[in-house]
Amino acid sequence: NKCLLITYAIIIGVLVLLEIGCVVVAYFFYDKIVGVMTTALAGALNSTYDSTWAVTPSNASNYVYTPGGLLSKGIDAIQIEFSCCGVNNYTDYINGYPASCCASA
Repeated sequence: NKCLLITYAIIIGVLVLLEIGCVVVAYFFYDKIVGVMTTALAGALNSTYDSTWAVTPSNASNYVYTPGGLLSKGIDAIQIEFSCCGVNNYTDYINGYPASCCASA
């Protein structure tokens, strides 16, 4: 049906324009977006990250670790997969860093 085809083309065109708009906005506000995301992730690390065992530099090689909730498991998975720790480094954690900081992928 010609009417449905035109409607579909219009919807796809609008979606493409929205995607282009998002890319342009992200380009011009990159620094602000990174700042907001960094602040939010750093806050999540210390306010909602739940680990029953934190690693300190003295016992980093010998640990028994029990992960916390869903957010904690997600943070652990990211840190293990990308071999990273925290947003910038392990000092992002206030009360010792989690065992996933020491894990290798």
